[in-house]
Amino acid sequence: MTNQDLQTAQPKEPASNVKKSKASIWNWRIDGDELNKQIAGYDTLSPFESKRKRSALLLVLSAALGIVLNLWLHLYDPTGVYIEIAIFLILAAFIWKGSRVALIIAMIGWTIEKGFQLVGVFTAGTPSGFQGYIAIVWWAWYMSEFVVAYQVENARRAHK
Repeated sequence: MTNQDLQTAQPKEPASNVKKSKASIWNWRIDGDELNKQIAGYDTLSPFESKRKRSALLLVLSAALGIVLNLWLHLYDPTGVYIEIAIFLILAAFIWKGSRVALIIAMIGWTIEKGFQLVGVFTAGTPSGFQGYIAIVWWAWYMSEFVVAYQVENARRAHK
């Protein structure tokens, strides 16, 4: 290759301009650029940009929905619902502060809860595929946030 060829050759497209795969509840990985952004802006990113803060907010959302649905519909024993709400809020506080253990507990607890919900749907007299589908999508949405937040916490810990 001549010197002129080198000057006219097009440089490779920078990684930041490469088309990225779209976000999905089924994609539980974080790319390098986003990971660096999460670590660099760990304390400054808004609650809707920060993976850990968004994970905490999802648990607060679930707690709020649990309160509203139980007050209006009286579907479950209130004691169990309020214990679950307290657990969600405690986990949310620890996740907001960056606890990896809280993220693991949230992932396990969320999986167990949605598993019981699916069992309940299919053992009811008239199982509804729609309710099962909603439980799976709800589970996948939260788990995608929890897993990515956990990846950020692990990378942040490795950078210390």
